[in-house]
Amino acid sequence: MNFRAIMYMGFAVTTLSCATSVTLAILGYGAIGMAWASVVGVAVALITNVLIQGREMFVWPQFKEWRKLTQFGIFATGSSMLNAVAERAPELIVGRMIGIAGAGMYSRGNGIITLFQQALMSSVTSVAKSSLANSHREEKDLQRAFFQSVSQITAVAWPLLMLFGLLSQPLIVILFGRQWMEAIPIAQILCAAAGVGMLGSISFMLFTAVGAVRKMFR
Repeated sequence: MNFRAIMYMGFAVTTLSCATSVTLAILGYGAIGMAWASVVGVAVALITNVLIQGREMFVWPQFKEWRKLTQFGIFATGSSMLNAVAERAPELIVGRMIGIAGAGMYSRGNGIITLFQQALMSSVTSVAKSSLANSHREEKDLQRAFFQSVSQITAVAWPLLMLFGLLSQPLIVILFGRQWMEAIPIAQILCAAAGVGMLGSISFMLFTAVGAVRKMFR
């Protein structure tokens, strides 16, 4: 629950990795500069973890609780893989049945949703998931905490998704260029779909927080 430390670490990683990529690009290293920027980001993340956690970072691997880890990990990993397939399947299907141009339009329309999820929802859901897990460990009223999370997340996300849908034309023009204008109605439909699908993703967050990964997988 130390979100202040996470914020500092994220700021350090983002700042130094971006500075590295821009500097190397200016020096003429091209795409290889982006790869080195990723290396710098991982190194900074490790260093900041060591500075914040100290000796707790350095532990010897053990197999003492491997059964619990395996029982949780198999279903959690399986759920993540299914989620990844579900996210990528539309582009694969569109590309196969309609062609690369259709897949490109879908990808640009979906880029608005990706921006929304990465810029806002990833941080919001990580906080909510940790809070629910903490409530579960302390045997608090989990039902109340869950519905409070749903109300707070949707109160922020639904108006923003509506705004993204209404402003999809200027957003796509600014982010991707006028050659992607045909992606505007796709983005608007996907904004509506994201608003409905968010309720399911919040439920998955609850299952993970309480350890009900079998239910989440099913």
